[in-house]
Amino acid sequence: MKRILNTVIAGALCLAATTSQALPEDRSLPIDIFSEDYTQDVARGVMSYVGNARISQGSLLIQADRIDVTFVDRVAVKIVALGAPASLTDTPELERGQLEAQGNRVEYLIEADQVTVEGDARFAHEGSEVTANQIVFDLSEAAAVATGGVRHVIQPPAVPENTQEEQ
Repeated sequence: MKRILNTVIAGALCLAATTSQALPEDRSLPIDIFSEDYTQDVARGVMSYVGNARISQGSLLIQADRIDVTFVDRVAVKIVALGAPASLTDTPELERGQLEAQGNRVEYLIEADQVTVEGDARFAHEGSEVTANQIVFDLSEAAAVATGGVRHVIQPPAVPENTQEEQ
């Protein structure tokens, strides 16, 4: 039992150190993981959180029916969230604002800083939204590829308030 608890704590610390390219200060914040059930497959390097699963650290929030975290050499490399829907919200930089990804499956490749959303996929940022069967978004490059039934709603830029002329 003690060995399992130590492995869980080590896994959570690895996850905390590598889960997001979010705001720089987020990396120093504690990670909070909640679920109804938890399993670990040491041989495969997978920790699974099932039932109302939630992982949060600073501005990063992942919610789903099930979240699987894959580790390689004690470092989290992939997070897969499954649900109806599964979601990921994050604020990579204050200047870029919050982004939201939602679908039946959300996969976050940590090192590549890439999010893939599948099944009723939706990606929203700064009021604009893309829906499709699949959306792949590169967080560091702010680049996306959407396939299958793509709909893209682009919000116009904000218009500065008119200033009254002095008389």
